Parts: sequence; C-alpha cells; structure tokens
Amino acid sequence: MPQLLSAQTDWLQFGFDARHSGVNPFEVEISQSGVGVHGVASLQALYHVPLPAIVNSAPIFLSQVATPLGVRDLLFMTALDGRLMARDAADGSEVWSQQPLAPPFDVSPWGYGTSSAPAIAPDRAFVYSYAFDGKIHKWQVGTGVESVGDGWPEVVTLKPQVEKASGALTIATTSDGHTYLYAVTSAFYGDAGDYQGHVTSIDLDTGAQTVFNVMCSDQNVHFADSAEPDCDMRGSGVWGRGGLVFDDATQRIYMTSGNGLYDANTGGHHFGDSVLALSAAGNGAAGLPLDSYTPTNYQDLQFADADLGALTVAILPPIAGSRFAHLGVQGGKDYKLRLLNLDDLSGQHGPAHVGGELSIVAISISETVTPQLVVWTDPTDGQVYIISSVNQCFRVDVDTDGNPSLTSIWPPVGSYWASSVIANDVGFFTDGRLIAFDPRTGEWLWSDMQYQGYGHWQSPIVVNGKIYYTDESGQSGMLSAYGLGADEIFAGDFEFL
Repeated sequence: MPQLLSAQTDWLQFGFDARHSGVNPFEVEISQSGVGVHGVASLQALYHVPLPAIVNSAPIFLSQVATPLGVRDLLFMTALDGRLMARDAADGSEVWSQQPLAPPFDVSPWGYGTSSAPAIAPDRAFVYSYAFDGKIHKWQVGTGVESVGDGWPEVVTLKPQVEKASGALTIATTSDGHTYLYAVTSAFYGDAGDYQGHVTSIDLDTGAQTVFNVMCSDQNVHFADSAEPDCDMRGSGVWGRGGLVFDDATQRIYMTSGNGLYDANTGGHHFGDSVLALSAAGNGAAGLPLDSYTPTNYQDLQFADADLGALTVAILPPIAGSRFAHLGVQGGKDYKLRLLNLDDLSGQHGPAHVGGELSIVAISISETVTPQLVVWTDPTDGQVYIISSVNQCFRVDVDTDGNPSLTSIWPPVGSYWASSVIANDVGFFTDGRLIAFDPRTGEWLWSDMQYQGYGHWQSPIVVNGKIYYTDESGQSGMLSAYGLGADEIFAGDFEFL
C-alpha cells in the first residue's frame, strides 16, 4: 500500500533554520532501520548531474513551485562564480540560472570565489543570493526574474574585489513580525587587501539596511577601498559556513569574527577573534555590540592564524537542570570548543571584556573545527548533542549545581571539512560520496561505495525522503540526489511546514 506524505517540507536556508542547527525535525520517510524501503540501507542514487560551475556550499529546497515548465520541486545553489542556479529536484535539470556579474578572476574552491549559500524567506516568493557586484539580489523563485527597486539589489560591500560573502545568507523572523536577511563578509584567500568583516542586516519588509563592522565598530557604514569612509585597520572576516545565526529565545543575532586586532577592552572599537551579539535589526549600542566574548589568548589566536571565527557559534536548546537559560558553543581553528552563556557572554555584564567562557574542551585529534556544528536532541531521552565538523560528538551534561559542560561521547569518524546534517535520527555528511551515520554512536550506517566524488565545504540536505548535495567532481562539479529504493512513497495532499 503506497504511503502518503503527511506534509511537504521546505529547506529554506543553510542548516535548515535561522539557527543553522543542521537538523530537519520534520523528516519521517528515511529512518535508521525502518521496514522495507524506509530504512537508510535501501538508499540508492537517483542521479549525478554535471553542473556548469562548482558549488562549494549546500543547496536549499523549495517544494511545489510554479514555473514555466509546470509545478516543480526546486533546488537553488550559489556557485563559486556568483551564479544562482535553480534546478529541478526530480532530475537535476536546469530550470533557470542568473549571474549578475562574473568575477574578474579565476575562481577556486580554496578561496577565490564565494562559498555563500542562498536563502528563501518564509513567504516562499523570492530567493536571495550574493553576486560579485557586491550585492544581494532578489529573484522570483519560479522564473528567475529579478525584483529591483526599494533598495534592491542591496549593497553588502563597496569593495567586492577584496571582500566577499563567504558564509551562508541567514533569514529570520522576529517576535514582532519583522523578517530580516543577514549577509556577512570576509576576504579572499590569504587574508589579502583592505577588508573589514561586517554584517549587513536587511529588513525584507522595507528594504532598509543596517551595517555593523567588526573593525571600527563605531562606524555603521560600508567602508570604501582606499577612500572615505574608511577604517584604519583591516581583518576580522566572518568566515564561518553558517554566516551568522539568530536565536529566537534571546531575539539576538550572533556572529564570530576571525583574526584581527582586538582592543575593545582598552577603549578601542576593534573586535578580532570574538563572538558578537547584536539586536535582530543588526544594531549594537554606543559603537559597540550589545555583548561580546573574546578568549583571553586572543593575541595568540591572531598570530597563529587560528581564527575563532572559522565557524559560526551554535545555539543550544534549553538544557534541563542548567542554571544558564541560553547556551551556545563556539569552535575554532585552535582545536577547541567553548561553552558560552548567551545572556552574558563574558560573564562581566556587557561587551569589551575578555574571558568568561563556561568551559573549554579540546577535540581529540589535531584538526581545526571549521564547518558548522550540528545541535541535535535525542528524542528518546532529551539529551542534547553537539556534532563537530570532524564528526566527533559531545553531550551537554549538567552537574548537581546546574553547571553545564561538554562530554566527548564518540571519536572522530569522518572528514573535518564537511558539515553534517541530521534528519529522523540519521546523520549524513559527504566527503564527495554520501555517508549516513548513527548520531548516538558515530557508527556508519550506509555509504555509496560506487560513487566517489571530491568534497570540500559541501554539505547535504535531507528533505521529503531525499538527500541532495554537490561535490567537485568532473570539470565543474556535480549535483547528486539519493532516495529510497522503491517508488512506494509519493506526495499526496500536503501542507507546507
């Protein structure tokens, strides 16, 4: 008897949600050991389709889109060269593609090009993507027709020759009903040029934007290249694959900066190697962020090129028994994870202080923690787990005094480049091939040994019984899809989640 899908799910941005948790809580079709075709062991390749340009991030997914070809499920991907591609999820064929400006250099997965991922707002009408004119463009999802006016396309850098959107775009809706799009910037390979990490926050209702700079945080403008307005320091790119994250519990955004000068504790306005908290609209206060965390060894991190901002802070759900209501975990290129109190990042009631983390733990192998952490709650017992980019797992424990800590549960089993995702208690990551694992133990449950691509920062998505991802095989990369081993599951009546 065919099974009807009870709902049709969309994957609208990197990491599924505004926290970029990496977890799809609505997946019901793929499971660890379901009966017949429902078990992960029955997965098989649906297609491997060549792309015209490498995608060094993750696709996003929108179901039941009206296009000139009919109603289609679509995948959207931003390529290294800034083109936005819309592909039919059923077979990988092109529906439309747009590239406002080709980059004035040869792109490379290792830094020359954008690794940003696009995003779709909850209204499902437009897809937003970064291009090499330094702007975020707004495209109709079904046709690729650009929407202009009222600020669009929106400037996110005045010097795209040295700055780029490296992390994914983020879209979040606040408790007061405003929907914002966030774009963060870093530099090209080698930290070269006059760049300053910053976030541009765009109100999607009005097109109005706010800028917050990591360097020269007292200037809320886009800096020009060797011209006014300018900042006397450079650096502190926001490099993390997840860009920044929005926490609906605190109604704040959090971003993490990379190597650069830190002098805020002595009255300056430079926040290198720091976690910064801003309002949902992208504002700080008095030329500073609303709150900040900076490790005490920030100078060592800068000199060793051990960016704290190599990844984006991970937001935890409420932890039973914890005396801290809102927690986050920050990794970095120094092989460590830091547990933070999001309500008081330094423990000193405001920004521009150093230290204050609740705990620091080292990963068990000397690999940098760079892609996004996955935050997963085990539905069987409510335990919260953090799965790092080296596929090492930590459990969040709480002692009798309510102090939380991170406990290593299983050792690394995979590639440290690849962000993982979890759906229906099955974890997935890619090193060019697709691999499924048990998030409780790290045990590999399944992998495709017939297809071996080449992976870098790509990560999969899992939605409606299918897995999609890109890799760097062939001349310009591939798009792959996997599904259950028999055509017994189809979309009937559904609602959008």
